Amino acid sequence: MADAYRVLVVDDDPEVASMLRDLAETFGYRTATASNAAQALRAVREFLPHVVLLDIRMPGIAGDTVLVRLRTATPSLPVIMVTGNRDEDEAKRILAAGAWDYVSKPVDSAYLERAIAAAVGTSPKSGGTDAWEGRS
Repeated sequence: MADAYRVLVVDDDPEVASMLRDLAETFGYRTATASNAAQALRAVREFLPHVVLLDIRMPGIAGDTVLVRLRTATPSLPVIMVTGNRDEDEAKRILAAGAWDYVSKPVDSAYLERAIAAAVGTSPKSGGTDAWEGRS
């Protein structure tokens, strides 16, 4: 079932982080939040998420830099980038850097649900097998 899966939400805007967390919980996932790069990297080690929702534009260390660090430290961890920018070139660059998917704000909840489900290897709201063995 989806509730066995963990989603880490990383966004410096508390309202956006809360909205993304609430959506993920509505989809049946356990969640944790982080508001900056240092918290995100620590949460990946401690919370052991199955997928990360990561804001691209954050103060200090930007989300694209965090993505590169996550790809190096945990190559099998799917990272879905979230941004208010609909720049197609940026999307291509982020996907080439190893992002699982790219979601624009305002977030289409149905698309986000499908993206998270695909990242953890399940069908939306229907459970499934864990594609990321050893992370449950």
